[in-house]
Amino acid sequence: ININKRKEQRLDASFTASYVPKEFVQAVKPFFNCANTIEDFWKSVHIDTFKVKELIDKQTITYTAIDAFKQAIRSYKIGKIKTTPVRYFTGIFKKQMDKVCFEELAVYKEI
Repeated sequence: ININKRKEQRLDASFTASYVPKEFVQAVKPFFNCANTIEDFWKSVHIDTFKVKELIDKQTITYTAIDAFKQAIRSYKIGKIKTTPVRYFTGIFKKQMDKVCFEELAVYKEI
């Protein structure tokens, strides 16, 4: 086997890095069964939540990401996406996380 060909082989979802939550992998895998693609989706989640991860619990971030992914796939299937799926997902996720953060702030203000 040629070494260059080995690099070109795509790893399936079972090879996704351990920092990506299993729930997220399971949600993305039926549409993108590629470890690199799944990690690209999660990297955008990580970047967008870096400053708020101390305020928002991991499970909320994960399930918000899954919901945003489902919305992105819906838009993709009806032909609404004009960019890449990862970029479209990132936009949806950012909007949803803004909403989650504002809700958390409102709860803190009430206390």
